Amino acid sequence: MIALHEIVFDGILLATTNRADSLDRAVMRRFDLKVEFLPLAPEPLRELLKEVLPERDHQRLSAVPTSHLAQRSLTPGNVRTALDQLDLRGLPIRLNTLMDALTLEEREQHGKRPPIGFM
Repeated sequence: MIALHEIVFDGILLATTNRADSLDRAVMRRFDLKVEFLPLAPEPLRELLKEVLPERDHQRLSAVPTSHLAQRSLTPGNVRTALDQLDLRGLPIRLNTLMDALTLEEREQHGKRPPIGFM
């Protein structure tokens, strides 16, 4: 005879995905709370960038048009990943290097990778 024991988890489970559309309705019903993190609006994005950039780049950041930031589709996680990429590559955190890293991160996120290898 096999004894079955009920496993009880008395805690909070946090789960994340960037593919919620691939989960079926039965799975989604089992989550009590669902939170979607949308890309940052221009001014919150500017404020986040200001927090991570050296002070000497703050004036240049303030000169970036709001319309340019509005075209970006960036979350705080994208900014974190871009900062990690700069660190791994040994590049300084400056406005131009960060914006380049963010552009690459956006392309990766949206499946618009530049081709690898010879063209």
